[in-house]
Amino acid sequence: MAKFAGTILDMLGSYQPIFLIASCAYIVALGVIPLLVPRYTPVAAERTG
Repeated sequence: MAKFAGTILDMLGSYQPIFLIASCAYIVALGVIPLLVPRYTPVAAERTG
């Protein structure tokens, strides 16, 4: 990832595309995680004793 960021910085001379890609990755992850784990239910704690 560091080489990619360095290449983009050398080519374009700005950090803006790097931050744009990073922010889009977070938005994509926000949509993909519910598809991977569709049912989120809390586990009831058992009482012993």
